Amino acid sequence: MTMREKTIINTLNKLAEEWPDDLWIFAGGMGDSLVLMRCGENGEKVVTECGGFDPDRIVADFDIPSDGGGW
Repeated sequence: MTMREKTIINTLNKLAEEWPDDLWIFAGGMGDSLVLMRCGENGEKVVTECGGFDPDRIVADFDIPSDGGGW
């Protein structure tokens, strides 16, 4: 593992420790980016009637390669 990879892992671990309950990340939303989403009133992930993410709850999107599919 490279020093850069270790730094990124440490940064993500620190972020996970401080993660607020009212936000979640949608992977694969805007192309191959990560999308920061605001949760609903009860802390749930809000989706549309079709099962997609609710674009009204987008906080920001990040150009970080991702894939929302399963393994």
